[in-house]
Amino acid sequence: MVAIQILRDLRGLRVQVVHPPDNERISLVEHLRRIGCMVDAQWPVPETWSDGFDVVLLAVEHDVRSEIQRLLKSDDGPLPFAELWIMCNTPQYFKSEQNVLSSQYSRFGFVHVWLCNYSNSG
Repeated sequence: MVAIQILRDLRGLRVQVVHPPDNERISLVEHLRRIGCMVDAQWPVPETWSDGFDVVLLAVEHDVRSEIQRLLKSDDGPLPFAELWIMCNTPQYFKSEQNVLSSQYSRFGFVHVWLCNYSNSG
């Protein structure tokens, strides 16, 4: 019963996925859409944060770490979305960020952890 309510709450959530165009991104985006989220996938890493999203899921790839650091430092004010989740191989790299998950999770596992945390924060 609780799981059904969580899924209802997440329907229509606007999610931006910043992730390289590969099979993992396809799987993640499809899974989020099955849940009922409105998903926009973007790559390369943007210069600044985009407006119009409730949550941003950011994949950290080794070859674009400098671009990701630039993005994380790009805005001194409040972020234009409610939550930022970072997926990376080395979570200790982002010690100052609250929502960092190891990319060793499968995309289904990542979405599960994110959904549980998102539903508990709201």
